[in-house]
Amino acid sequence: MNSTIFSDLSSARTNLDTASLLELAARYFHQQANYHDLFQIRLMQVRTKLGLPAVATSQAEELPAPQRQALEAAYLEVCEEVGQLWLAAGNPRAAWSYLRLGGQREPVARKLRETPVTSENLDELLELALSEQIAPAYGLRLILDHFGVCQAITAFDSELAQASPRERELAANDLVARLHADLLATLGEEITRREPSFTLANADTLSTLLHDRQWLFADNAYHLDTTHLSSVVRIARWVADPRYLKLARELCQYGQHLSAQLQLAGDPPFTDNYRAHELFFAAQLGENIDQALAYFEQAAAQTDSPYDLTLPAETYIVLLTRLRRWPQALAAAARWFPPGQRTSGFAPTLVELSNLAGDYAPLCAASRERGDVLHFVVGLLGG
Repeated sequence: MNSTIFSDLSSARTNLDTASLLELAARYFHQQANYHDLFQIRLMQVRTKLGLPAVATSQAEELPAPQRQALEAAYLEVCEEVGQLWLAAGNPRAAWSYLRLGGQREPVARKLRETPVTSENLDELLELALSEQIAPAYGLRLILDHFGVCQAITAFDSELAQASPRERELAANDLVARLHADLLATLGEEITRREPSFTLANADTLSTLLHDRQWLFADNAYHLDTTHLSSVVRIARWVADPRYLKLARELCQYGQHLSAQLQLAGDPPFTDNYRAHELFFAAQLGENIDQALAYFEQAAAQTDSPYDLTLPAETYIVLLTRLRRWPQALAAAARWFPPGQRTSGFAPTLVELSNLAGDYAPLCAASRERGDVLHFVVGLLGG
């Protein structure tokens, strides 16, 4: 500690004004990298500039509206300054305690991704990435790397339940890629034991490995935890990138080779789990599109009741959206999820679809029919 700081501050109090005293203290805390105390000094500086006592003697709510609003705006600016200082110092936890007030996740997320992972900071990184929802997909990748597929599946279903669709897609990509790589390696080892001349370098797809090798599944054999397979295929519904769709499709092809008792059923419209999922993924890759649309439309049509599960209708709308079949997607959304009715979050809402398609007529029509003035106005303004 600088032993002269106390005498310097005392002298400043005698010879200088309050602003100079506070600036001296601010420079000291900045030099000491004591940004928590710097934050308190910055707040004192803000108060004095607004004509308020440096040390608060009343609650902000008691101030006149103009002063209160100016104080709140300045408070956010101070949070930004101090948060950025903590980021530069390599302390994302401290940074987030300030930046969260302005909802500034991305700078902290970027610092999390740049921070070398050690046994000492892993728990903290996971807490910030997942529990604080700063970078959920990155947090899931950390779990995959350090704890494996099983815990990553659990984290996806719990910690990422409220994450954005984009974060869930990125996390699903990682899960699909990891399980596919694990299965590819396991099958390669099994085939090498049976076929010594085989080399995995000549077969980098599951389809190639499975071709003419039904013996791999004799006597109810399997090559990874089948509950993990079923879960990752379910999670893969969030995948939209063709690179990962191909991997997800291959996982479905593997699943269909398993004996019947090992093929876990899914919820409608994926009761025939691996076949239905393969149809869903393949259509997005440009294969059997009409067959897939007919299948999922029929499944959706069987859930007209608002009390039924929404997954069949949402799946149909998602598929139409990813295929950019805008008129059909808008019509389906207006039918099953009219304005004001929420989805589970898998399918876009009618408003979101209208924005994507640039077509607000179905939104206006559905709103008029339901007497929904608010969404009618949204449709008019969107158009």
